[in-house]
Amino acid sequence: MFKHINNTQKTGIVISKKYDILLTNNKISILNKLSNENIIELEFSNIINCNIYENILLVNNNFQGEKTILYLEENFNLEQIKTLRDSNAILIHNTIISRVISDNYQNKYLAWFDIPTKQYVWKKEYEFDNIFFSSVAIFIYSFHSISQILHNGEQVWQSDLSPYKWHQFDGPKPAQIQQIIGISENILLVWMAGEQLLGLDVATGKVLWKIDFAPYFHITKWFTGSYYWNIQNHKLYLLKYLYYFEIDLTTQEVKILWKNPEESYSITHCCYTDEYVYFIALGSELGIEILGTFNRLSLTIDWLEYLTMPRLDAYSYVSFHQAPQVDGDRLYVLDSGGTLHIFEKESSTE
Repeated sequence: MFKHINNTQKTGIVISKKYDILLTNNKISILNKLSNENIIELEFSNIINCNIYENILLVNNNFQGEKTILYLEENFNLEQIKTLRDSNAILIHNTIISRVISDNYQNKYLAWFDIPTKQYVWKKEYEFDNIFFSSVAIFIYSFHSISQILHNGEQVWQSDLSPYKWHQFDGPKPAQIQQIIGISENILLVWMAGEQLLGLDVATGKVLWKIDFAPYFHITKWFTGSYYWNIQNHKLYLLKYLYYFEIDLTTQEVKILWKNPEESYSITHCCYTDEYVYFIALGSELGIEILGTFNRLSLTIDWLEYLTMPRLDAYSYVSFHQAPQVDGDRLYVLDSGGTLHIFEKESSTE
């Protein structure tokens, strides 16, 4: 289904409608999506990470708040901006929403920065570590506490999820929010440690229901901390380990739509389209990484590729720690050694 067409030494990739943006530690290369030609290369003293929204690319140059704005549709014009020391910066329209940290590292703020005026619209002190943005509100969370914040910075509610502890062989562990999955019909979907899925009322923060996934996952020897979900028509889908799940968010019914008959590998990272799930799998053989496509309509594996990875030392190999990205006919996978693997869909005549 796909053929391996290229390897290149990069540390990341950002995909936009017209361009593929390749990153290294100090360089950004912008390629035309159709011709794959390199349009422009930009060098920086350092690049921590990038965010893209429509035709604006936000480059975080360091942890001290120095940033670069690149306007992709305006002759690649550059604009330097300076914010306070921050992390978890999210680019939305002409706005940067971030977690600002005081110089003495004692205080944390949720901040709304306006790019055109280069000013903070508001900055409110909250205790949190992570941000989830939606058109409804901003949700901030840390450990077992989650809050809804309006776009003007005012807090609507705070919910304590500490009762949702999880258990290991040596006893109960404190509750911990691992991920906000998204919102479906005014239900905020929160994934907790211990494979617990909670549905919260967006308006009040009240927990409406809980689904325990531990019985499904504890019957397998595989484990990894990354979960990739897909929401469609008030149903939640998850391809994980050996299973493809469908969760009805109205009735909380969990269905296993597919179980992998090949138990020699387990799916760990993936991305979804309407028809396919593109995944990375962990096999039983060291130094072998597996890529594949799962057909969501026929519930079959349509393609598998086994890649032999370079050895790092006597006990470890380069591996895939991130979900693949798909764009049109191309599949991109970045490995832990900084190599970007590019695959292209084969035509029906090949």
